[in-house]
Amino acid sequence: MALNEAGYVDGPSTCTISTAERLRRLQHHQSAWKDLSWTRLDSYSIDHRTGTYELYGGVYAQGLESLTDSTSEGTRGLELIEFPSVLRNQTEGHKWRIPDFGFDVKDFGMDPDKNLLVLMEKPPKKSTTQPNPPLSVHLLALRDPDSKPHPLAEQPILYYQPRIWHRKYHYWVQVVGDLLAVMFMPEVRQQDEAISDQLLDEVVIWKWKTGKVVTSIRCEPGYDSASFSFLTNDIVVIPCTKDETVPELRLYQLPATSTASQASEGSSEASTLLAIFHFPEFTDS
Repeated sequence: MALNEAGYVDGPSTCTISTAERLRRLQHHQSAWKDLSWTRLDSYSIDHRTGTYELYGGVYAQGLESLTDSTSEGTRGLELIEFPSVLRNQTEGHKWRIPDFGFDVKDFGMDPDKNLLVLMEKPPKKSTTQPNPPLSVHLLALRDPDSKPHPLAEQPILYYQPRIWHRKYHYWVQVVGDLLAVMFMPEVRQQDEAISDQLLDEVVIWKWKTGKVVTSIRCEPGYDSASFSFLTNDIVVIPCTKDETVPELRLYQLPATSTASQASEGSSEASTLLAIFHFPEFTDS
């Protein structure tokens, strides 16, 4: 009951810690979060930082600039710190570095429990031979300093094919079980108004182990979004705003299966729109 109330599940049956001790640790953990009372304070210094970072599952990852490539723009490597944890009987933090991915990274996500690092490669420049090149999503082993592909990923590079080429994207990355979800958000400026109906925010969901696309959910023209979240393993909620004033929450049911291997129009099964929750319009006051 205590685990359920805290939002946790029971650990493996091979655990050697007694039930009484596990309950004591859980209660101590909950009390510490409630009162924000910590048992120690550690400070870390990271040089050559970029603006990308992530904190998830007890691991902090900070983007690093390239020390050897003067043409590099943005994040080229990562400095990672796994924080100490009394609950895991880990009294000292673990620190490691991935010095260079070999390409520039715009953003990233991770799941330490799965040893998974998801890199959003900087959008490539278009050319005469590739007027609309796809965007690349790399699946690497988080704890490998040589940035090798994740051993469970059959396709270590996934691709997203936008409707038209665009120079700049923002991203929102989530990993839930075997699912990898990425929201691709093109940055629309004033000079892009003529093509704004083609520069739409879109969530693409893959099975990251097989590389198969489960579904893609594209925002309608006139709507903007900046995030999403899984309510369950097969229901996604997307907050969005119509014409920058009318907020909504949209709930989607994911399809059961899919066999597509690349995210592009018509390549995956459609999700089902379950409900739309409307809210009062934004005002200037």
